[in-house]
Amino acid sequence: MRAGTPPDILKKLSDALAKVYESPEYKKFLEEQFADPNSFEDASKAPAFVNEQLNDMKKTIATN
Repeated sequence: MRAGTPPDILKKLSDALAKVYESPEYKKFLEEQFADPNSFEDASKAPAFVNEQLNDMKKTIATN
């Protein structure tokens, strides 16, 4: 989401995505795509995950 998105909108979207994530149809889709079934992060954990990924990429670029 864009910086500055109102918290109530973030929560509404995160809750909707969590509901999709729990659905049998989505779990089947993940299995068919050989995707990680534990890949969903709710909105409260997403910023830390993104920052960790960016830091890993920066380290990789710096060493190459």
